Amino acid sequence: IDTATTQSTLTAITHIGDLKLIGLASNWTPSGWCQKLFEAVYVTTGLPWWASLMVGTILLRVALLPLTLKGLRAGAILHNISPQTEPIKAEMMRASANKDMVEQTRTRQKLLKLHEDAGVSFFSPFWGVIQGPVALFAFLGIRKMVAAPVPGLETGGAFWFTDLTVADPTYILPLAAVVGLMATLELGAESGGRPMPSGMRNFLRALMVGGFFFTAQLPAAVFMYWIAANLISLLQVLAVNNPTIRAKYLHIPPIDKNVTPKRQTMSALAKLGVSDAKWMVNKAAEERRVREEYAQRAVERMKAKAAGLRRDW
Repeated sequence: IDTATTQSTLTAITHIGDLKLIGLASNWTPSGWCQKLFEAVYVTTGLPWWASLMVGTILLRVALLPLTLKGLRAGAILHNISPQTEPIKAEMMRASANKDMVEQTRTRQKLLKLHEDAGVSFFSPFWGVIQGPVALFAFLGIRKMVAAPVPGLETGGAFWFTDLTVADPTYILPLAAVVGLMATLELGAESGGRPMPSGMRNFLRALMVGGFFFTAQLPAAVFMYWIAANLISLLQVLAVNNPTIRAKYLHIPPIDKNVTPKRQTMSALAKLGVSDAKWMVNKAAEERRVREEYAQRAVERMKAKAAGLRRDW
């Protein structure tokens, strides 16, 4: 099939697989899988494109919900047991500094046993961040659908955004997306694992406000995904923040507000003992010496190379 000819003659998406005729919905790319989902919703439900994109987004986020909850559950548990795990991590660091492989192995096994007894691992919370890559793939998939363009997107909008392939001239859609994202941040900053530090929260606030100006010119189709995803995130946060729903239905333990895990900073390690403080100072000095030697060798190589170039000229 001649893709260029098919693209010029295809005037509507009426069957599952039509997107392949215009070079989309690849079986080998995550963005192609997202396109398949949007196409399936559009063909089977008869909804307009704007609603199909939103319904497809909701289905996608619901499918990821078990992994998201698994990450939240693990994050809460790891936070609550941190008074037991942090000292063990400090022991591991000391053993590593002293090159004591026996002690290193013992403390590592001790930490793994503690995690195993709690039903989590150090990497368990990362299940929740799978939403990030999926959001990126969906974004790329929709952008490709707009660029094709997919038949019907030009008239598949609603209200004031009838053309999904162009930016919203009123800026209502990007504003709604940013407001929804900020609401999710404010409500969900304390609902996962460790409470979000105020500095990080302020940074994200500023990033979102600045992001409005960078996303305002995106096609309206992108905001169908973004707004629907924000809606699911808000509902998820509200459910997680409700103590009854959190414990009875989601099986996420409450965050222990009295737990403030100690960070493995220089000052914190120094308090572990004089020998630890001395090791940290020596370690820092050694690392600085190595960096200086490396930089000096790099300068000498550059000088030699420059001298060689001058001789060639």
